[in-house]
Amino acid sequence: MKLVDLRATPLSIPFVKPLIWPFGSQDGITLVLVELETDDGLVGVGESSVIHRPVEATLAVIESARAYLRDEDPFNTERIAKKLRVLGGWQWSRGFANRALSGIEAALWDLIGKACRQPLYKLLGGAIRKEIAVIKVLLHDEPAAMAAVAHQAVVEGYDTLYLKYTTIPALLERLEAIRAAVGDAPKLRIDFNQTLSPGFAVALCNNELRTYNLEFIEQPIQAANLEGLAHVRRSVGVPVAADESCQHMYQAFNVIRAEAADVIHINPRMHDNLWDVKKTAGMAEAAGLPVVGQSLVEGGAAQALMLHVIASTPNFILANQCMYDNLAGDYLTARLPIVRGHMRVPEGPGLGVTVDADRVQEYADHFRAVGTYSVFNTPQEELPTIPVRGLPSY
Repeated sequence: MKLVDLRATPLSIPFVKPLIWPFGSQDGITLVLVELETDDGLVGVGESSVIHRPVEATLAVIESARAYLRDEDPFNTERIAKKLRVLGGWQWSRGFANRALSGIEAALWDLIGKACRQPLYKLLGGAIRKEIAVIKVLLHDEPAAMAAVAHQAVVEGYDTLYLKYTTIPALLERLEAIRAAVGDAPKLRIDFNQTLSPGFAVALCNNELRTYNLEFIEQPIQAANLEGLAHVRRSVGVPVAADESCQHMYQAFNVIRAEAADVIHINPRMHDNLWDVKKTAGMAEAAGLPVVGQSLVEGGAAQALMLHVIASTPNFILANQCMYDNLAGDYLTARLPIVRGHMRVPEGPGLGVTVDADRVQEYADHFRAVGTYSVFNTPQEELPTIPVRGLPSY
């Protein structure tokens, strides 16, 4: 079996409700649907992430891979990953390149699973779990509205809630309303997206936040400051998760070595390949750390990929990030269900999902109409005042 063709189609899918975070407001996702075809007619699908404009940059990275893929055996995932990054020169721009090339990696594994007639999780070690716990993201809104969403999420079976930091007064108002609505039992996480200095993070956690029974805080300070992150971890009474600090295997190694986090976030679309994901989880396991699936907001193929990885890896023992429920639609023939705060790993061959050509066309047309959804789609002056990388009003 040899690879003979590569197709890449940009799609834009709107959100049900905008995502507001410290760097902007996002109204939907743009992704590139990648299809790899073999000489025996099999087609594997994957999804490349597009975070920033222009989408043409992501398409150019994918197109640059064509020469390294032709006539390759899709089973040679390690060889292909090294070719793409070393011969392609992308190891020097690993973060951006990995998001762009991740659709190719996923499509290779989809092909392997289809060729073997097995679901992907069976090829990655088999099922440790088939029901994958996911969090409920509480999108930024007025305190009462967020509290109502939190209460309904708990009624529906979610046991882990998550919200983004904006400002300290706004955060405290919303935490107070949410805890009043749901009580102390549901787990609660706050994602700071690198917006605090170490000193402010310590003071905030040890004073205003200490009464809210947080499961952990995510990336409170700048990603590169591992010494500062380790200081925060040692100084606060709540666990610390690393996200932007460990977006691929090499960064995760440094976070673990620095003892800078209690939880390691992992996203297959930011690693060189799936074996790097497994290696990262293995390093964390050796250090006694849990790992959590990180979300860039996934369409169907990428969400399925995440489920297969989590199902087959031991230390995904906490609820995982997920915003799939905020998509207004998907390009699959059937959306992946969320039932009582869990998603079930697909059982079909490969990723176990089927692409709907009509829906692909719909979201390709939508891309041509609205362009690339980005975190910067809304002008900053129209957003709430949110400190970015600076010191908050404290």
